[in-house]
Amino acid sequence: VSSQMISEGKTTPEVIYSGTTAAVKSPGGVALDNYFVYWLNKAGTSQAGTLNRGLQYATARSLQNASKGVQMLADNALKCYGVCLAGENIFYTDESAKLYGINRAATSRHMVTTVSSQLQAPRGCVHDGSGTVYVADKMQNAVFQFASNMRALEPSRPLAKAADLQGAFGLAIFDADCSRTRHHGGLGRRQGTGRIFSSASSS
Repeated sequence: VSSQMISEGKTTPEVIYSGTTAAVKSPGGVALDNYFVYWLNKAGTSQAGTLNRGLQYATARSLQNASKGVQMLADNALKCYGVCLAGENIFYTDESAKLYGINRAATSRHMVTTVSSQLQAPRGCVHDGSGTVYVADKMQNAVFQFASNMRALEPSRPLAKAADLQGAFGLAIFDADCSRTRHHGGLGRRQGTGRIFSSASSS
């Protein structure tokens, strides 16, 4: 559903990818950049994959082109939930304990790094745009954080508890100060008053 459709009161979505045309099997987390859409499968198979990348509809310009542009990036886990983009890397969680990372320029079945194994039931993850990734852990009833400003992915990254939250699940960040300031000859994002929002699950 595009912003134009919403402004016109049209809420019926158009299907871009489905299980019959692309590697979509019970999709979980979704993330976007300027050109691509990334999604996780909660029913991953060797054919469907864990993490996939496809062209955004505006980039593909047609549904046929969109399905041709799908690329499997990883198939290392059968069920995954949260995915976020941070700098040159993609981070995503499985259902049991692990947080994974892979380079955004990855090709099919690129090397996946286990960034952390200290979680118990990781779910959503989100990047704050300034070098920190937050991960919800449903079992530990908490949100954890780690510094994501690394060019090369590092295994066993230490996580620190950012907040206690019963049944932490989905995550989102709102920055009250989205203004831009100039520094070092370029555009930079000024740190403002940010808020982390999380949905909770009782099941």
